[in-house]
Amino acid sequence: MLRLCRAVEDDGDGRKPSCPLDADKALEEQSSLPSLQACRNNTPIIHLPAGNYTVTNIDYKTHTISLANTDIVFVREECPRVYHNLTFDPDSVLCYAPSDVNLTFFFDCIDGPLDLHIPCLSSAVGNRSYVFTTETMRDSYHHLPRTCRAVVVVPVPRDVLLAYNADDLPTR
Repeated sequence: MLRLCRAVEDDGDGRKPSCPLDADKALEEQSSLPSLQACRNNTPIIHLPAGNYTVTNIDYKTHTISLANTDIVFVREECPRVYHNLTFDPDSVLCYAPSDVNLTFFFDCIDGPLDLHIPCLSSAVGNRSYVFTTETMRDSYHHLPRTCRAVVVVPVPRDVLLAYNADDLPTR
């Protein structure tokens, strides 16, 4: 979830965004907001420097926009993979919401704890992938993978992360 660092006009209805984007007028009036890129399956998509993101919710009262990586939303794979970090320019009106926590993905690693890998993201040559929260990274510092093809950090709302069973993420 992202926070609008500067407010946009409240449309008052709190509806889920659809195409044309409910907040399109507000977005157009705020020239520093990312531009609406397109619509896909009646869902608005905005372009950020890191890539295209699907707008899943706009909450005018809390000034938050919920986004999902478009590469993940429209993929039909059982175990989709993120390919880039989400970052913002310093002068952007978007910033991370205080309720966000980071997940750090280590992809295609030749080392790391055997018992904590993501089975569906293992490669044919035996390399493994992992996901850690900031907290579990601190706790597992000496066991973290060191030789990986890619490391990607993704913000997620804390309540979404907590909705998953504690066994779904590494705990040591």
